[in-house]
Amino acid sequence: MCLLLKKYPKNVFTEKVLDEFINIGKAIFKDDAELCKFYFKYILLNEKILFKYNSDFQIKFLNYIHLFCQSDITQIGNFINMHRLSLLLRFYDRNKYNEMCCKKHLDMLKTEYMENNKIMNPPLNIKLSYLRDVLNDIIYFIEPSNSFYLFKLLALDLSPCLIKFIINIFKNALVGHKNDNKWKYNFITVLIKNNYEVIMINTFIHSLPDIRLDILELMYYINTNTINKEQKNILKHAKIN
Repeated sequence: MCLLLKKYPKNVFTEKVLDEFINIGKAIFKDDAELCKFYFKYILLNEKILFKYNSDFQIKFLNYIHLFCQSDITQIGNFINMHRLSLLLRFYDRNKYNEMCCKKHLDMLKTEYMENNKIMNPPLNIKLSYLRDVLNDIIYFIEPSNSFYLFKLLALDLSPCLIKFIINIFKNALVGHKNDNKWKYNFITVLIKNNYEVIMINTFIHSLPDIRLDILELMYYINTNTINKEQKNILKHAKIN
């Protein structure tokens, strides 16, 4: 079905077709968890199908996904594949060498480094804003090792808005009001095992000033949570002894 849909022209992908895809997803969501997982991965979150729709329908689609998340947050983490979402983000950023992500970041560049003044339409930060709520809701319900798919995108050459978006997702997760310390500690363990400092330093060197501040804040939250974990382990061993 996925291979077939990708061959259809864009004019086939109307609002009615989008609604039908969502209705199918709702029906499967209730009755067949395993099938729903494949449906999300290969149909709903397939970037080559999603980008058949115009910008307004893409926004409507992402709002539907957010409603899915809110309907059963404990299950949706199993259905939303972070690797697939990472591909979707890269697809959003596919024109980064021909268009700047937004006017704010364009204005930060020196004139001699700009080949043109073209900005993505709509700006990338606007596009990403509809995914922000989805990721902020589900991040604690995704295995930390799977969340690393998103984090390691920072090792690639990305638009400033996308770098900022990814960093802020993890900043919010590590400092968020949700008291899921187990997820935070496990995610930091994954970061350490994968030498996250190398990614952070390289990203910092090649980033614009506003993003450097976000990177420093993220490093601070990672170190703070690491210290808190070590202190709890010391207290735990002290009580045992």
